[in-house]
Amino acid sequence: MRLLVFFVAMLALAGTCAAQSSLPACETGPKVRKVFHEKLSSTDLNKLKFVDRVARQHEVLNDLIARYPLEWEPYQRLINFVRFEEPDQFPALQQRFREQAAQHPDDPLALSLAGVVLTGTDTTEGIRLLKEAHAKAPTFAWPDLKLAEIYSSGKRASKENSAEYLRSFLSACPAAADRSEERRVG
Repeated sequence: MRLLVFFVAMLALAGTCAAQSSLPACETGPKVRKVFHEKLSSTDLNKLKFVDRVARQHEVLNDLIARYPLEWEPYQRLINFVRFEEPDQFPALQQRFREQAAQHPDDPLALSLAGVVLTGTDTTEGIRLLKEAHAKAPTFAWPDLKLAEIYSSGKRASKENSAEYLRSFLSACPAAADRSEERRVG
């Protein structure tokens, strides 16, 4: 059932991305942040049984994706949630995003999401998709951040590549550096 709801949300994304030329911004919108605060606070989620917590996460995140298909954070939270909390469901999520990218090869958002979800299991393809998204929308920051992360450590480590993509991300999202500095100082 959850995957069916997710699939419906992804179909909504497909129509919206084709109709709009804008991409997710650096900052999560206030309406989405409010929903995260009200419906996905860790205090409330920790009170739920695992099965109920899973259902709540999927319900809220899929609703946000359907209502705000150009917000990055609901997708990122869904990917991370399924990757770490429902690893048996992760291949299906990967397949959904892979299909979206194949159906919309000119959509940097679809390419980026597929690149992010594939990183760690098919990292070579994930990198290809992220680089393709970057080439199609050089000012779209999120593929650059993921590429900077990929190149920061492990067998693909490259200080030069990591620094290049991090500079590109910070160029598009300069406030991210300010927030990082605030967290270190505060």
